[in-house]
Amino acid sequence: LSFHAIVDLCRSLIGIEDGDDEAQALGKLDATVRGLLPDELEDVLPFLAALLGLPLDEARATRLAGLHGDAMEKLTLRSVSQLLRATSDDRPVVAVMDDLHWADQSSIELFESLLHLCEEHPILFVNVCRLGYATTSDRIRDYARKEHADRGFEIELKPLDASAARSMLNNLFHQDDLPRDTRQRIEEKAHGNPFYIEEVVRSLVDDGAVEYVEGRFRATDRITSVTIPDSIHEVVMARVDALDVAKRQLLQTVSVIGASFHIEVLAGIVEDVTRLAGDIESLLNAEFLVRSASARDAEYDFKHPLIQEVTYESLLHTRREILHRKVAETMERVFPADVAGYAGMLAYHYGKGGAGERAEEFLFRAGAEAARAAAPSEALHFFEEAVSYTHLTLPTNR
Repeated sequence: LSFHAIVDLCRSLIGIEDGDDEAQALGKLDATVRGLLPDELEDVLPFLAALLGLPLDEARATRLAGLHGDAMEKLTLRSVSQLLRATSDDRPVVAVMDDLHWADQSSIELFESLLHLCEEHPILFVNVCRLGYATTSDRIRDYARKEHADRGFEIELKPLDASAARSMLNNLFHQDDLPRDTRQRIEEKAHGNPFYIEEVVRSLVDDGAVEYVEGRFRATDRITSVTIPDSIHEVVMARVDALDVAKRQLLQTVSVIGASFHIEVLAGIVEDVTRLAGDIESLLNAEFLVRSASARDAEYDFKHPLIQEVTYESLLHTRREILHRKVAETMERVFPADVAGYAGMLAYHYGKGGAGERAEEFLFRAGAEAARAAAPSEALHFFEEAVSYTHLTLPTNR
C-alpha cells in the first residue's frame, strides 16, 4: 500500500481511530490542522486528506486534480512535515515506525525526508526493524548514520545467552517440573531464540507432555517419550501437522490470504461456514492466531509471521494456486473497489493464482492509482509487473 507507514503515522498524530467513518476522520483532520496550522489550512489539509484517502469537496478535489506527480509528491511531503513539526511544537512526539523493513518504497522515501526534523524539533524516531533489507530498513539506517550520526543510537537485539534462556524456562516451570535433560535439550536447540522456547512449550502441551496447573507448567509422564525438534520451523510445522484436518486446512487457507485476514473473506472461501466460528476460536486458543487490535470482531492476525510462513510453505503448489484465485475472487466480490490497496491486493492474488490476464488488469489499475497518489516508486513497480504479463516494453527513458 502506497505511503502505508506514513498514513499510520498521520492517523495517530491526528487521532483518527479504526472505527471512525470518513466524516469523523475528516472532522478530526480539519480540527487538527485548524488548531495547529490555522494560517495554512488550505495548503495542508487537502494533501493530507488525499494521503489518508478521505473525500474532498469539489474545489479542493479540482485543485489536486490539476497537479502532476512531482508537484503532488513535494506538496504531500511538505504537508506531512508541517503536521509533524507543528505537533512537536505543541508537545514532544515519539514516532515509532514498527516493522520498517516491510514498509513500501514511497513511505521509505518520504520518511527519509522527515528525519531532519529531529535536529530542531522535539521528535524521537524509534525505527524498529530487521536488517538485511537493502531498500527499506538498511537504507534508513545508512541515511541516519550519514546525516544524523550525532543524534542516532542503535540497539541490536541479540539471541538470549544460556543464562537468559534458562531464566525463561525457570519462569515457566518450577525447578523440578521439567526433567533436567529436557531442559538442556531445549536450551541447546533454542540457540537463544525465545520464540523457539515458547513454541516448544506449546507443542509439549499439545502432545500432553506438559500441562498447565495453578499458573505454572508441569511435565507429565509422557515427557520422556517426546522428541524435541531441532529448529523453530520444525516446531511450528509439528504443531500445524498435529491439528485435525479441518483446522489445518483452515489455517493453510488463512496463510494464503495474508498475515491479517478479514472474516468475510475467509467465509467466502471455506466450504463449511457453520464450523468457521468454532475453528477460529480453537486456533485462537492454540495461539496460532490473535484477534486484530484494529477490528476485533472481524479481523484476525497470525500470532507470529513465522507461523504464516511455515503454514504457507506446507501447501502444495497446485493447492496454493487454487486458494489464491479463490481469495482474489472473494475479495473482488466482498470489498468495495475504493478500499485502500484494492487493486494491488487483487493483482497479487490473481498473479499467484496463475490468472495472468486478471493480474495484468489490476496491476495497471494499481499503477495508475499509485501515480495519482504521488507514489512514483510503487507506480513504476506495478507497471513493470503488468508488462511482464504482456508483450509490451516500457520506454528505456524513465
